[in-house]
Amino acid sequence: MLKSKISRSLIVAVFVIFTLFLIYLNIGVIKNGFGVTNSVTSNLIKVGYVIVLILLVLIYMYIKEKLYRMKVQRSSSLIYRYIYITIVNLIASYISMRNILDNASIKFIVFSLIINYFICIFVKKIIFNISKSDMLSVLAMFGATTLPNVILDKTYFINSKLLMLVFFAALFVLQVLIDELKQRGLRTKKYVILSVLLGVLIGFSVLFGINFYVYIILMLFSIFITFNLDNTHINFPKKMMSKLTQEKREDLYKIERININKLYVSIVIIAFFAILVYFGLVNGIKYINSFYNMQIFDSIINLNSNLKIIISNINISSITNFSNMFLSTSTTYYMILFVYIVLIELLSFFLRRRYDTKSTIIKLIFILIFLTVAFTTKAVFIYQPLFAILLVIIAIINTSNLYLNRDERVKMLVA
Repeated sequence: MLKSKISRSLIVAVFVIFTLFLIYLNIGVIKNGFGVTNSVTSNLIKVGYVIVLILLVLIYMYIKEKLYRMKVQRSSSLIYRYIYITIVNLIASYISMRNILDNASIKFIVFSLIINYFICIFVKKIIFNISKSDMLSVLAMFGATTLPNVILDKTYFINSKLLMLVFFAALFVLQVLIDELKQRGLRTKKYVILSVLLGVLIGFSVLFGINFYVYIILMLFSIFITFNLDNTHINFPKKMMSKLTQEKREDLYKIERININKLYVSIVIIAFFAILVYFGLVNGIKYINSFYNMQIFDSIINLNSNLKIIISNINISSITNFSNMFLSTSTTYYMILFVYIVLIELLSFFLRRRYDTKSTIIKLIFILIFLTVAFTTKAVFIYQPLFAILLVIIAIINTSNLYLNRDERVKMLVA
């Protein structure tokens, strides 16, 4: 318990320092005038964006409250709410991506809207898994839906969307897996199924641009930041045991009594299937490309640099240059998010809120992805939407953590 508490505190401290570093760089970007638009029209659009976002959430909460007062069945109420969510998502997605969808084919438009819809659904589920607040999860979903598109190249646009889809799906499955591992005494194999699914999703996410070393480091840190996890045992078949001598059976009984942390089993399963899926996909794509003389996903496959390239590029200059390019896409938006995140982290520290496992993992993931991308590639526009949504998620889960009591059992925010 003490080891995990210290590990989580250190990760959060590093995250706050890293965020302060980005705030410092953002001030420099604003002073130099990169990516800053101070026109009256631009400022009105930003204010309008906030107002529309709040109104969409308030309308959702009104619909939910109205259905509750009408005593509509929970399943029917959920359908009505998701109809509203779907309509808003499709309309807002089209508006936010109109700069690339205007001259696109119908297939491209439909495919883009569907992918964006499922991305936002996973964002909603990620927030709800931590906060248990419907209001905050819908706020995050609509925030992700209405983010303006900054990618004008259609190939990079689809690559970025597929990357976000599999990444946020993997992040949600990871949260469910953590919940499963923390339920002590369970004899089900659900955690094995979740581990296999997570490994498959990680394999796909590596194909689309998340470096393998992000997950390697994350798995190593998960051993230190998790606690109170369930154990499993090796069980030998009874038929085999009956054929052995008493002495050998006693030896096997001793092995069966050994406690094995389910996390270790999950890590092995995840790593196996992630490697299997990734290299299977890469070899399959290379074969198809060579056989049909195509270039499917070549731009993404080439982003996965080896450790030698990462180490050779580890320097403050690489981080600074990449950060400046990233921040220049929306200086005011990131400045507000960074300042808000730091303030909430400071409040959490003074109020002695505990740092839960899942929110700490998300912060660690943000740092790892940001650094590996900065050290391996300058394709900032592919990753900018992913970073933007991750920051929204972090800001919201930080807010929800303020409403937890010191024992982290009672949820005070139940909207």
